[in-house]
Amino acid sequence: MNGTNQKNISQLGFAESILAWMINQLTRDRSDRVIRRTQLFLLVLTVLLVTLALSYPNLKQPYINLTENGPYGIGRSAPDTLVAVTDVEFLREKSFEQARENARNRTPLHITLDYGLLRDDIQYPDNVATWRRLRTEDMQIQRECRSKQDWKQIWYCARSKSKRWRRLSLDEFKELTFLPYAAQDQMQQRALNLVFTHFVVLKKTPEGSNKVLYDNFNGDQIVIHNLNHASSAKPEQLSREALIKPDELWRTRNLEIVEQLISEHIPRTSLNQRSGLARMSMGYMYELDAARISQSLTDEAQQEAISAVKRSDHTYKIKRGQVILKKGDIITEEMRRSLELHQEKRTLEIVKRILSILIQMVILTMLMLYFALRFSAFSFRDLSSNLIVFSSVWLFALMLVLLEKAWAGRASEFELTHFFGSWVPVGIFSVLLALIFGERLTIALAMYISFLVFIASKYDGLSFLVAIVMSLAATILGSRVKRRFQFITTALILSGLNVLLVIAGYLYSNRPLFGWSLDEGWISDGLEKAVLIALASGLSTIAVIGLLPIYETLFNIPTRFKLQELADPSHPLLRQLFQQAPSTWTHTLMVAALSEKACERLKLNVMLTRTGVYFHDIGKMKNAGFFAENKHLIPKDENINRDKPHVAARVIIDHVLDGLTLARQYRLPKEVIAFIPEHHGTSTMAFFYHQALEKMKRKVDREDFRYPGPIPQSKETGIVMIADSVEAASRTLDEVNEASLNALILKIIKIKQSEDQLDESGLTMGDLKVIQEAFKDVLISSYHHRPKYPDQQSTAELEANQASKGRGRKKTSKKNAS
Repeated sequence: MNGTNQKNISQLGFAESILAWMINQLTRDRSDRVIRRTQLFLLVLTVLLVTLALSYPNLKQPYINLTENGPYGIGRSAPDTLVAVTDVEFLREKSFEQARENARNRTPLHITLDYGLLRDDIQYPDNVATWRRLRTEDMQIQRECRSKQDWKQIWYCARSKSKRWRRLSLDEFKELTFLPYAAQDQMQQRALNLVFTHFVVLKKTPEGSNKVLYDNFNGDQIVIHNLNHASSAKPEQLSREALIKPDELWRTRNLEIVEQLISEHIPRTSLNQRSGLARMSMGYMYELDAARISQSLTDEAQQEAISAVKRSDHTYKIKRGQVILKKGDIITEEMRRSLELHQEKRTLEIVKRILSILIQMVILTMLMLYFALRFSAFSFRDLSSNLIVFSSVWLFALMLVLLEKAWAGRASEFELTHFFGSWVPVGIFSVLLALIFGERLTIALAMYISFLVFIASKYDGLSFLVAIVMSLAATILGSRVKRRFQFITTALILSGLNVLLVIAGYLYSNRPLFGWSLDEGWISDGLEKAVLIALASGLSTIAVIGLLPIYETLFNIPTRFKLQELADPSHPLLRQLFQQAPSTWTHTLMVAALSEKACERLKLNVMLTRTGVYFHDIGKMKNAGFFAENKHLIPKDENINRDKPHVAARVIIDHVLDGLTLARQYRLPKEVIAFIPEHHGTSTMAFFYHQALEKMKRKVDREDFRYPGPIPQSKETGIVMIADSVEAASRTLDEVNEASLNALILKIIKIKQSEDQLDESGLTMGDLKVIQEAFKDVLISSYHHRPKYPDQQSTAELEANQASKGRGRKKTSKKNAS
């Protein structure tokens, strides 16, 4: 049993040694250069870790095997249902090109038609066949052939001289030429005009590019451009059937259409006349060669038609969240293409998002560090503070990863009922950091983690609102926590605030607040779930009670609760100080009263100041009797001869060094330890220096009578320096009143200023004025005059005298009565 206990004790001692070593490594002083390099390293590491954490949802995606012989090959059955995690869009190239080709081929042919060939008032070159020239030629043939004896011979004669007459039967020829020349001419011109209006006759089969246009054309219409009209004139549209090639000229269907037109527009014509006019008109149309396919106009129209084909009509689109393919589907070429593009786009999208988040993190982290160094630079002068800040960000990022993972599992459901920001317990971090660093630095950190929530929520504005309000509220409440039970009230307030924000989010996003039936209850299921999460998130702030001691121990942080424990008079060092140097303890209490009053008025850290003052003179315990305030309590002769100024100065300087040794031995926070050397700074021990100048013949070095420093680095230690000197000097005053105290305090402040002791403390002239008034008020209260209390014997004599007078009055009254 004893062996087991010894083993446990040894293990406990080893653990304490390791813990002490860790604390020492984390809290020991380092040069500014080392701190700056460490900050740079932590900054880069934080940017990378936070970027990785925020990119986690993008990185955590299922892998799809798209190798040639993989399970998603064309023609295979899909092994799983795949849902798109990003938008997929690609052009169906074959369909698109086919649509463009169809649009090109269906574009109307544009044909130029020279109506001037029908007119008599337009001059053409002699080699150009016009209606009038051809008609004159035919009329001349008629006259020449009329000399024949019968109609049949005339008909043969005309057919032999003009191929246009060859298409007419004898009856058709006879009935047409029987008419007077003027009547023939008029009827033929009207018939030809009808054909010009309703048909386009090509004299030659299209060749070259025109042949390609004609052969590929499968549209329903053609467009006619009259060469004799202005270019701005609106072209005429005809059906495709109106376009007649040379080999289609004498088709029965075309001739019947012309005959029908003549019947409708030229009255009182016989059947043979109509048939003859139709055939003659077709012949004239062919000979005139008035129609041409315009390649330029057709190409222009085709380009317009091709441009009108919309890519969107032939684009394969799948939106995020839609099914790409279902399990069991036979994979087509299009499905395979969509999977490949989905994989490629997803990879590119991940890279782009990570790069985007990285850029944002660099900017946000630099801004956070700037504000921290600008408004709370003192908090970043050591390694432990930097580690606390950056490690808190790392822990927050890790928590975001876990929450993102939980959210991603049921994202479609949660996005309808919850706000991601209400899930994140930002209150834990804000309250914890506010207790450690105060409001200024924590506000910058609260803004930073709120932006992390904003990015993690995929830039949801309501989540950002919840995060920023909760973190700022937690910062304000956390910085004001003074008792342990206030953690519970803080958590309750944050929970209520979180619930209100969730309800406001529901109202803004028009989500249902109330149930639709008695079974659902009076609030909707979604709101009920969201409120429960909000309550849990706010109440989780109570966890700070357990986290705070860990930070206090590992990093030796002087939180309010840590300082309360240290300032307890039962602390071993303070108990020793009271026992071994009671007058020093009395001096300490007075200095604490002075310093606290000044800090209260300047709104500084009163608790830190009080604790620092309690420990500022613990080094005097080693040679307590040497110091003036304790000598009358220690009757034995001291080993130190105070008449030797160099030796005495060494002892006094050693009380600072001894105090530092004791403070480190008891693992006091460095902020508390700072009061030990800084309350003396590098000031000169004037009394012993003066003695040395008087008594010593050799040259006296002032540095031998100077405290090691450093000079005060904060307002609190600067105030304690002044208070320490004022308290000691006030005991030498012959008369204590406002004037003497004001003069004394002002004198000491000027001495400290003349020795440059307050240059780095941050105290302003206005602060010094406040300090002077605060010190005066405390000293006046401490040195007030009280009435002299009488002793018991004098009181007894007065009582006896009063009693004797009372008996004398009674006898006189009886005598008078008798």
